[in-house]
Amino acid sequence: MRRHRWVEMIVLAAALITTASSARAQYPDRPVKVIIPFAPGGGTDIVGRLVAERLSRSTGKPFVAENRPGANAAIGADLVAKSTADGYTLLLGTSAELTMLPKTNPSTPYSPLNDFAPIVLLGLTPNMLLAHPSQPYKDVRELVADAKASPGKLTYASGGMGPYLTGELFKYMAGVSITNVSYQGTGPAHNDLLGGHVPLMVSTLPAAAPLVKSGRVRALAVTSASRSPQLPDVPTMAEQGLTGYEASTWFGLFAPARTPPEVLDYLRAAIDQVLDDKEVQKRFTDSGIEMATADTGRYTLRTRMETDLAKWERLIRETGIKPQ
Repeated sequence: MRRHRWVEMIVLAAALITTASSARAQYPDRPVKVIIPFAPGGGTDIVGRLVAERLSRSTGKPFVAENRPGANAAIGADLVAKSTADGYTLLLGTSAELTMLPKTNPSTPYSPLNDFAPIVLLGLTPNMLLAHPSQPYKDVRELVADAKASPGKLTYASGGMGPYLTGELFKYMAGVSITNVSYQGTGPAHNDLLGGHVPLMVSTLPAAAPLVKSGRVRALAVTSASRSPQLPDVPTMAEQGLTGYEASTWFGLFAPARTPPEVLDYLRAAIDQVLDDKEVQKRFTDSGIEMATADTGRYTLRTRMETDLAKWERLIRETGIKPQ
């Protein structure tokens, strides 16, 4: 009788394993939500909607983009972190809420490294250091010399956490004192730069590129490790004496932690197909985003997160930036 009971238990366990494997093999068998933790219309929204639409097309399964903005993107990110780990709720995440926010806000309700399963790095876009045309300096070296000659005289505008920490990293590495003026968004900061109310600004490349191309503002540097194809004549910070400077905004796709490996593998293969599409690559480039490849770290998203978290923690510790 006891032996018969053991046989029943083994058969039941095998059945459960077979059922679970079958369910995972059918993934996805219902709509997959791609949470975008920002309002419609911005760069993250553009990337998220394009990726969701192309995943739907390539897999024949519905991937639905859903905006959940608020609290510096923490609301949307936390929703995914606390979702069931089955692959049906994904996050279109960025460096802002996954590496900067946790280091500047001790109340961030999730752990970037413990609560998410990184799937793939989608792309990167640099910020830009801009100057009003009335300012005398034409490059970063001239700006640094002027700032060192008159500490605290200059101000720079920023709209959002990414441009702010990008500017603070520049100040730290250049050894200069420039006062930050924070704005609620990029638009109001651009208006004050264009009006000459602030001499400098750190902005995102997609938002700043039209102003640079029209000559309404002067581009001093891009903050990526290499020059942007959109503005190839604008040098990097590193080219102008700040060796090792890099502060790009990146976009990645994430699932909740403990999502089954086979689901993550399915999503990686589907994303590879999307990112290898020439039309998608053009859409990224036209938006000022450098698409990630195998050579530029498409599959090393967790390593990039760890590196950025350490960088921003060190900056905050060594400069005395107060947590927000």
